[in-house]
Amino acid sequence: MSTFPEAYSIGSHFRLGKLKEFEPDFDHFPLGHLVMWEEPKAGVDYTIGVDPSWGVGQDWAAIHVLKNGTVHWKDAQVAEFAANDMNVHDLTPVCYMLGNLYKNTLEITEALMSVECNISDDIVQQLRNTYNYSNLFIWKYYDNIKS
Repeated sequence: MSTFPEAYSIGSHFRLGKLKEFEPDFDHFPLGHLVMWEEPKAGVDYTIGVDPSWGVGQDWAAIHVLKNGTVHWKDAQVAEFAANDMNVHDLTPVCYMLGNLYKNTLEITEALMSVECNISDDIVQQLRNTYNYSNLFIWKYYDNIKS
């Protein structure tokens, strides 16, 4: 039985490798590693927020995995990945892996993913076209036109 939180490296073919020596230190987040507070569970819906960066060490790219609340439990962050050396193209397969790891199992769909597109929409395009990711958040807004 494992104890949480746990940290994982993301290796070749995006396989998770558990870090043997890990102590939570939120002042010094383990860059380039996935920290999980809770493992994926069947029957739970998840939402993923993605904040990309240029990958030149001046800004962090971050992926947050949230467990959607119900009448039985509150919303909660269950995992986080952060790196300051990954650009949008390097981050896309990590997004895809996490979206499938935290799959909404009752509906057999990937986790709902919302990607910030202030740098580029390349992550969204790659997820949609290369990885055939089907559960991307679509921004909806109302205009002021009256019918």
